[in-house]
Amino acid sequence: MILKRDWKWYIGVYLILAFLIWLSEFLYFWQFGIYEDDFTRIPSAMAWSWSDFFHQAWWLLSNFYGQGRPIQPILVDFFSRLAGGLGNYHSLYIFGFLNLTIVAFLFYTVMDRILPRKAALLSAIAFVLYPADTTQPFLYHSLGLYPSLSFFFVACHFYLSRKPVPAYAMLILSLLTYETIVPVFIAIPIFSFEWTRNWRREFLVNAVIVAVLLAGAFGLRTLTGEKRVLEMGFNELLTTPFVHMMQGPVVSLGTFAYRPYQVIANISLDLFLVIVIAFIFLFALLRRQVFEQEMDDYSFLPLLKGKRSLRSLSPGLKQQLIHLVAGFVMLVLAYALTYTVRAYAITGRDTRVHLSAVVGASVVAGTVFSLFLYSFEKTPARNLGKSLVALLLAMLAGFSVYVQKDYVTSWRYQQAFWGDVVELCSDVESGTVILVDPDGIADTRQIAANTWNLPRILNQLYNFPEEWEPPRVYRLAEDWEDRILTTDGQMQLNAATTIAPPSLYRSVAPEEVILLAYVNGQLTRREAELVLPSLNVGLRQPGESVLALQPKGILYDLMLEGEG
Repeated sequence: MILKRDWKWYIGVYLILAFLIWLSEFLYFWQFGIYEDDFTRIPSAMAWSWSDFFHQAWWLLSNFYGQGRPIQPILVDFFSRLAGGLGNYHSLYIFGFLNLTIVAFLFYTVMDRILPRKAALLSAIAFVLYPADTTQPFLYHSLGLYPSLSFFFVACHFYLSRKPVPAYAMLILSLLTYETIVPVFIAIPIFSFEWTRNWRREFLVNAVIVAVLLAGAFGLRTLTGEKRVLEMGFNELLTTPFVHMMQGPVVSLGTFAYRPYQVIANISLDLFLVIVIAFIFLFALLRRQVFEQEMDDYSFLPLLKGKRSLRSLSPGLKQQLIHLVAGFVMLVLAYALTYTVRAYAITGRDTRVHLSAVVGASVVAGTVFSLFLYSFEKTPARNLGKSLVALLLAMLAGFSVYVQKDYVTSWRYQQAFWGDVVELCSDVESGTVILVDPDGIADTRQIAANTWNLPRILNQLYNFPEEWEPPRVYRLAEDWEDRILTTDGQMQLNAATTIAPPSLYRSVAPEEVILLAYVNGQLTRREAELVLPSLNVGLRQPGESVLALQPKGILYDLMLEGEG
């Protein structure tokens, strides 16, 4: 066991990483709500019995459900059921925090086996403060996606210990949770090479096994009818990964420089205080003697003196440069399976495209930071080098808090929106459709408010009679007026007219529709005839209140009363 070697040190590292995760990702968690994908599973799973959970888990596994990632929804359901038993929704964020701390610590323990101690910890800190992916606080990701990294790092430990069977078994679990991290495993042998004549064979065998696992998962998805696989054209399957593998690493590493600029452009008192606290903490950490090593082993002086041959470099420095190359390879491979989201996304939930790149980017960043510090170590400016690294990392912590503030604001927008909807549409009946004009809807950059999952929320605020077709709320798309009417006078709700899950597309008669729109910043109900380019249509007129008679649903207290 790793902890037997230096258990006090490892406990200290875990606490360091946990503190940075809490500060950067969960400082404002008590003001967080639920967002986007969360509405699909979490509220309903919180109300389940354990029997319901096990029945659903078996169904997910046996049907290979969840876009070929059945473990992902099972994990989300499991933690949601735990939170339901505790009776406190915000306990989900505690579970998310624990998940992220475990992932970060596992990453550190892998790095500690292959990098010098300073580089290993700096890589782990870069991992925690990774700036390209802004979705770490998002429950569906911290509970469902990030565990794939835990499985991955356990697989790395087994592989580095020359235990291939359990290594690939854990890699399969990672594959069934979130597959984009799996190609990165192709680069793992680079860290274990002894650079004998057999290294090419080791690399090739591992790459073939990883490719076979991915092909098997792809085949299962095809057999089970996973649409995103079946709908892709052959050219798209071939070209998209290459484009993303060129774009993604540049974007991922570029955010280490761009995020501090964003923080400065949006500085506030709380961000400033977080940066100061993080800087003091990190600078003190970098000054601790426990990190100091023989700096001569990592010196660039032979190159600076004109000895330009790599043979002039020390073994330690050569090894660091090999690790740097390995990090870049991992960074490129992280985008091999990112088909559905653009690789240059740096805002919002689409930044999940960079999730798997956290491994390679952190190896690169940690190695560069450590070599930078080594270059200052034997000079009078050694504290300047530590200050610069600590400041950059502190700015990344500040950016993460900036993201948190968007989560807080987004939740407030959702609560205000649904308070207005309930007040304006209290007369809903079975099959009623509420359409919301998008002009004027408030939103944030890092996590969407009141968007594609609106149709799934009203029937979680209230428990409607079983015989009802649940009333649903749809956010309309831009320029919906020109496309919404069919030739027979129905209002069509599809990709051209709404932002909604495809499974909830439908057509509806205008007299069943309530239309909401913002007027002078206030959400109002349109009662007059709707004037469209092709026809004027009458809308559903207000009636007697119905919502007040319905039992409250699982989301009511959280959304409308602000409790959880």
